[in-house]
Amino acid sequence: MSKKDVPRPADVDWTFGGAWPYRPHWFTSRDGRMHYIDEGPRDGRPVVLVHGNPTWGFVYRNFVSQLASAGHRVIVPDHLGFGRSDKPGEVALCQITRHIERFDALLESLDLYGATVDQLLDRLRQVPDTVASVMVIGHNPGLQELTVALAREGELRERAQAHFPTAALATLALPEGGWAALRPGEAVLAAYVAPREL
Repeated sequence: MSKKDVPRPADVDWTFGGAWPYRPHWFTSRDGRMHYIDEGPRDGRPVVLVHGNPTWGFVYRNFVSQLASAGHRVIVPDHLGFGRSDKPGEVALCQITRHIERFDALLESLDLYGATVDQLLDRLRQVPDTVASVMVIGHNPGLQELTVALAREGELRERAQAHFPTAALATLALPEGGWAALRPGEAVLAAYVAPREL
């Protein structure tokens, strides 16, 4: 095959004969355009499937339709340099830290973090008093808003309100009365750590 016969990206059958029948979506980052698919109901519980190296989203072809049929919203991105995403010429753009930065920005743009402070509080109030501690793992703005809502006034609360980056950790001490009595402004923010401080 001569160089001129090599198919251009626009000429490739990206469905692979129907094995990948999903409509492409695009996210424009400062480093290039990322491809992803977004299947299933918009209000379904999100499931994000992330490929490794050297694969791309196609590796999840047998999972997408089953998860979507079960009522999930299924997001499958291609990291830059893989699948249908742009192929940058600079190696530095494909380092893990840059992949994480772009991936985080893509998820933020999709508005998958729909839990409100009231919803999170309602869930915490259902925790039995036999449970001494709970780790809430999530994403902003929900976790920042929950921390600020629960914490009493103080320096750590001000810091958390000003800046709550990905992977930040807030430790809140419960007021007397247990989980069911949890109310805004009554917990003590015992510790707040941002990743850059480690």
